[in-house]
Amino acid sequence: MIYLTGNMSKAARYAAFDANPELGMLLSPEGWRSPWCAHYACDNDVFAHSPIGTRPDLHWWEREGELAWLKMLDKIPTHHPPLWVLLPDVVGDWEATLERSYRYRCEVEARGFKTALALQDGDNVKSVLDFAPDAVFVGGTTAWKWKVAPLVPKTFRPFGIWTHLGRCNGERPIRLARRYDFDSADGTGLCRFFDAQLPIVLRGLHANPAQGELCFE
Repeated sequence: MIYLTGNMSKAARYAAFDANPELGMLLSPEGWRSPWCAHYACDNDVFAHSPIGTRPDLHWWEREGELAWLKMLDKIPTHHPPLWVLLPDVVGDWEATLERSYRYRCEVEARGFKTALALQDGDNVKSVLDFAPDAVFVGGTTAWKWKVAPLVPKTFRPFGIWTHLGRCNGERPIRLARRYDFDSADGTGLCRFFDAQLPIVLRGLHANPAQGELCFE
């Protein structure tokens, strides 16, 4: 499983990433850096500005988020494409997420990049398969995310859809993502407290996944 952390400097962390090729970055519009590691994907910053994020702002997308996301798409190097680009979503609202993702998918596909559809509270398998994304990103509210997480890889990987579990901070959540057989997961702890978090993340990636217990972040 690939574990994606937030934006960070190549100079400070290259050796650790080189020694641990399962590490990658989830690059965002607000903290964009040119991708320097083997694995990376692109976020949309919507969660941070949602009512359950760290910077709640209900009108952020319309005011500045959309433009920042579109500018990010133009910065992505075509010679080193991301695993996927997360389409704009609405946290906790499946119908609004689906509508917004349909509206913007052409921006990603026109540039030749793979799309990731954010799964939210109230989603259903048929509408996801009808959308036909390259990847699904389990977002939503925390309790809902952990409720559906065990089912997502079993449901979508048979269709060739990459599966990603968002907000996995700590050893146990990473083990759970591995136990459920996700292709990738992400967490911000590593980019914020690298030296303290690296051993924890690596234990999560390499220890027996069956030892992980269900826990709500």
